[in-house]
Amino acid sequence: MKKIIYFTTYYPNRDVQWKTDEIKILSKHFNIEIIPFENKNFEHKAEKIKGVKYSSPLFNVFHKKDIRKKLLRVIFSKYILNFLSEAIQKKVFFSKTKLILWTETAYKILKLSKNKKLKSIFSNADEKTIFYFYWGKETSEVLGFLKTKAKIIVRYHGYDLYEERNSNYISFRKKQLKNLDYAVFVSEQGEKYLKNKYPNIKFKTKLSRLGTHSYGLAKQSDDGVFRIVSCSSVIPLKRVWLIAKAIIMLKFKTEWTHIGGGNDFEELKKQTANLPRNIKINLTGQVSANDVPNYYANKRVDLFINASTTEGLPVSVMEAFAAGIPALATDVGGTSELVNSSTGKLLPADLTPNILAKEITRFKNQNSEHTQLLRKNAFVKFENVVDFEKNTNMFVEFLKFL
Repeated sequence: MKKIIYFTTYYPNRDVQWKTDEIKILSKHFNIEIIPFENKNFEHKAEKIKGVKYSSPLFNVFHKKDIRKKLLRVIFSKYILNFLSEAIQKKVFFSKTKLILWTETAYKILKLSKNKKLKSIFSNADEKTIFYFYWGKETSEVLGFLKTKAKIIVRYHGYDLYEERNSNYISFRKKQLKNLDYAVFVSEQGEKYLKNKYPNIKFKTKLSRLGTHSYGLAKQSDDGVFRIVSCSSVIPLKRVWLIAKAIIMLKFKTEWTHIGGGNDFEELKKQTANLPRNIKINLTGQVSANDVPNYYANKRVDLFINASTTEGLPVSVMEAFAAGIPALATDVGGTSELVNSSTGKLLPADLTPNILAKEITRFKNQNSEHTQLLRKNAFVKFENVVDFEKNTNMFVEFLKFL
């Protein structure tokens, strides 16, 4: 069997269900070795899969040196001409933000290029080995600075793809694109974005959406309470605060459950401490990956909401659709490939609590026949577009002939 070196950031120290599911299928067809970028402890860790080799991270802790010390290391490195070429092309010296990002990435490339373990992996790999970089950042940023005979694919999602999410600058992307065999995308929108961003670089692309499983269909409420769910980290770009403000405006009996924790979780609790009598809010905090689809399959849920400012192809919406739950979601990233008027409604990226409250009310008041059609269509969208088994098996066939 071919060998896949699977480069991640923290996994398996961080429980990411779709990675575990993908690796389970890949391991039936390939010898898999997982190489994390950095060691970091999370509350929920991924299950270990029999037959898969789990190697230690490249860095136990990626040292947080002073930016000036990093800059000195970069200036006096053997790659300084490559680094300066990037800096001149991107005019990094005219922007403090760009200069910092350039320095951080150049320093990371320098550390990766000197990492004995990574150097050995690159030099010893043959043409039958596939380097699968799960993200377009971290370890994959070394591409072009270390040579290998292995086939190279890089998967692009959201934060690692869109420059707008990175102060309008991602360092050394041209060099990365010139030194991979395939750029793999989770959304059509992401594929078009990178092609349009770098029209003068010829690189092969592959659309390979992620996916999820269906654990069963959610039931609709029948007791006069309208039940809404959202699922994300509680961080600024997810705008959970906006959902909370909209929920509090509603005039009918509503129960909102938000699944997920994060840096702004305590602030969200304070924001939702005093509620109107018709509103009930449940904040679960961080849960394990399996808890989310199990919740949908065993609870009553009428509507899913995603208010993100940016997305790749949102797994949270996939999971809702796998349970037949319609969605209101902002028109960002690849969300429009899932959400439309037949499965819910796309909302403007510059969403406000007032607009969201009106859309929730409109959804709640629509006739039951239309609601049932939306629930049916949401599940059909899951089956046709983001069924995990179908998508991953197609990805396996692609890798076999790479």
